[in-house]
Amino acid sequence: MKKTTCNALKGACETEIQGATPEEMAENAKKHAMELMGQGDEAHKAAAMKMMEMSSEEQRKWFEEFKASFDALPEV
Repeated sequence: MKKTTCNALKGACETEIQGATPEEMAENAKKHAMELMGQGDEAHKAAAMKMMEMSSEEQRKWFEEFKASFDALPEV
């Protein structure tokens, strides 16, 4: 199990996000952001909008780079 921060995943805070795979970590980050956006957190709303403004190619490239660096993340 690896860990990183919401900020490191293009989020808006230093909350620790964990996952056993890059995909699981991305899903956990999404759940975290959705929860906070549901509570009206403007910083997470802005971060989500910034991510959505990326083209699908830019999003794919970002995720591929994240996957390539996943093994270097610290263990939980």
